Amino acid sequence: MAKNRSSTLKNIAIVSGATVVSRILGYLRDILMITFLGISEISDAFLLALCLPNVFRKLLGEGAVSSTIVPVLSSHNAKYGKNSMLQLFSSILLRLFLCLAGILLLLYGAIFFANAMVHGAKWRMVLSFTAMMLPHMAFVCLAVMITAVLQVVGKFFVASIGQILVNISMIASLLLGHFLLKYGGIKLAHCLIIGLLVGGALQLAVPAFAVISMGWPWKFDAKVPHLKARMGEIWKLFVPGVFGAVVEQADIIIFRMIAFSSASAVSFLYVANRLIELPIGVFGFSIASVFFPNMAKFASSSADDSRMGDIFRACFAAVLWILVPSAIGLFILNGEIVSVFFEYGNFRGVDVLSVCPIISVYCINMLFSGISPVFVRGFHALGDTKTPAAIGVVTLGTNALLSLALVKSFGAIGVASAITCAAAVQTLCLAAVFSGKMNGAPTFLRAKDCGIIFGGGVTVAIVALGIKFFIPLWCHLGKRVSDILTIVLAVGMSACAHLLISRKFIGRTFSPQQK
Repeated sequence: MAKNRSSTLKNIAIVSGATVVSRILGYLRDILMITFLGISEISDAFLLALCLPNVFRKLLGEGAVSSTIVPVLSSHNAKYGKNSMLQLFSSILLRLFLCLAGILLLLYGAIFFANAMVHGAKWRMVLSFTAMMLPHMAFVCLAVMITAVLQVVGKFFVASIGQILVNISMIASLLLGHFLLKYGGIKLAHCLIIGLLVGGALQLAVPAFAVISMGWPWKFDAKVPHLKARMGEIWKLFVPGVFGAVVEQADIIIFRMIAFSSASAVSFLYVANRLIELPIGVFGFSIASVFFPNMAKFASSSADDSRMGDIFRACFAAVLWILVPSAIGLFILNGEIVSVFFEYGNFRGVDVLSVCPIISVYCINMLFSGISPVFVRGFHALGDTKTPAAIGVVTLGTNALLSLALVKSFGAIGVASAITCAAAVQTLCLAAVFSGKMNGAPTFLRAKDCGIIFGGGVTVAIVALGIKFFIPLWCHLGKRVSDILTIVLAVGMSACAHLLISRKFIGRTFSPQQK
């Protein structure tokens, strides 16, 4: 038990650590972008164009492919060995490559016709940026497919560093363009896109080299045992899974397009969303990724439904244990955090005041957005990709209707409220249906786990409020120094207190991962 628990914690630490580094670099990239470009039509257009490659990154890396390909490859690896699994992977990769080639041609054709039909410099700028970014979409899709193999064989580190390489490349392009080439405006945005493409190529090359070093046969027409059955199994899970993920990502594109009609709303929403992505990405996604293979294993055995339920409940509790205190801390300290991270150059104090109310709304959204992927992974472990897709359609409709109703009167805050309401609807629907599919197996939190999570939230609130009140009273070195001290002390002391009261919870939560 201790060995398996240690392995689980190690894998979570690897994925979380890589995600932390990626998020920090992502924040640095965003700080530089906002500082150099400001809150402007160019930044709005760039962020809207970035939706398409981000859709495919989330669709594949955090959605349908990782939840459908990994179980099939894991099962094949257990039955036929690594070499046969790699041959199966080659067959899947060839089909993915052909699909990508067709998709890229269709997208370039759509952009060509859209460019002839749209009016206005803003939308033409969006289409131009999108066309330049499309190759990155292919890099992301192929890279994620390759990292699925690395996850199956337990190489989580190499599978987790792709976005780090992208962020480093984009940061380098921003610094080079601004300081060396003296670019600004659209030219600097073009430099940023070049950095995105170079980073995408590196994101593909590094895991590809790792798989090649494993002895990848490079035989795309090799005979694979039960290939037809395996491909049928993948398509059975993949098609509805992709549909559900597409619906979810279409939701993001729609709300950004709606927000694009309100001045600077896309940039404000992006800054606010970046802050809630840190705990969701670092812990929510990382924890779900590590727990998911065992959920799929016990779900497929059908011998003991309670084991699947125990693992799901542990994953659910671990995610909430992180997100509840994080949401409370961000709600209390959002002004200080935005000021320290983003108030530079063309991003001014008035922009900080505009972003803070959006973050307050997003703190509620953080809980629902962090929990819903856990339920989606649970459905995928049970071999059900249709239910999340159907619920995603409901979410899409809810978000679109509420965003249209609220954006004119409330701007970016209205869109943020619509997103939060849609996320709540999605999570509640997923939870209700999933609990029914588990046939009475435990899925929700124990009372003592609820107590630990609630206690952690109260602890963070008390510490953050106390430090936020007392630091400005004795620190007279300026607002920025005061804000930095407030954040560092509040986060550090809150984390230590939360860990101290959660020692038994940590051991109890990860024990279901043992075989």
